[in-house]
Amino acid sequence: MFVALSTVSMSVAAAQESMAVSGNMLWDLTTIHYDTKVAGGNIFLTGTTDVSVTGDIAGMAKDAWRENFYRVGSVSLWDRLTVSATVDGKSGTLVMLLVGRAAPPGTDWTGTWTILNGTDDLMNLRGDGTWWTADVGYDYSGQVEFE
Repeated sequence: MFVALSTVSMSVAAAQESMAVSGNMLWDLTTIHYDTKVAGGNIFLTGTTDVSVTGDIAGMAKDAWRENFYRVGSVSLWDRLTVSATVDGKSGTLVMLLVGRAAPPGTDWTGTWTILNGTDDLMNLRGDGTWWTADVGYDYSGQVEFE
C-alpha cells in the first residue's frame, strides 16, 4: 500500500511541474475588422484579427478583442485568443484571455494573460503571466503546467 501511494504522489508531483514561458504576439493589422461605438464621450472598439504567437507558446490565433477609450484618459483592453498552438512539443488549441490597460492613451500597454482551456494534448495545460508592449506586438512571460 505504501509503495502504491508513493508512486501516485510522485507522478502527481511530476505532472504539475511548472515551466517558464516567454515569447511574442504579433497582430496582423491587414486582417483587422472592427466596429466603433461612442457613448458619454467614451469610445468602444470591438473587433477581430489574426495573431502570430511565437516563443514557448507558438502558433496562429484568431483574436476577438475590445478596446475602451475613456474620456478620463485611460484605455482598457480585453482579448480572447483562440490559438492553434504547440507548447513543449505538445499541440492542440488554447483559449487565452489577455486583459490590460494604458494610461494615458498612446503610452505602453501592460497586462496579464491566463489560459482558460485547451484541447487535445493541451487539454490539461494551465498558466498565466504578464504581457507588455514590444517593438512589434506584445512580449509575454509567465508560467505554465500540465495538470
